[in-house]
Amino acid sequence: MSSESLSLASTTDPLPEISLKSLTLSPAEVIHAFHKPFTALVDQDIIRPHGFRGFTPYYAVDVTDEANAAGIESPAPTDEDEVGGSPQSGRLEIWGLTGWYLNVFMRTMGLYE
Repeated sequence: MSSESLSLASTTDPLPEISLKSLTLSPAEVIHAFHKPFTALVDQDIIRPHGFRGFTPYYAVDVTDEANAAGIESPAPTDEDEVGGSPQSGRLEIWGLTGWYLNVFMRTMGLYE
């Protein structure tokens, strides 16, 4: 395909809207997916600082309630930072790379410091 045949949108154009129903999750990449409103993502009762491998801390977000409502069991806690994310038994969180990118987005939106 030549570069002339590519049609790129302007960097100032908004991203096109897509239907969430049109998305297909890859079980190998995404174990669980659900909605979390912005108001919950700033709730101090469900966010906690997490310092993955000693780098700049970001907020991990507790999603245990949503997971339990969907019939998803929380993993057992481990001492390995790469597994499970939460030091608290029975807690499931948005953490790791997903948590990091969520924090970048929330900072960009001015919702996290």
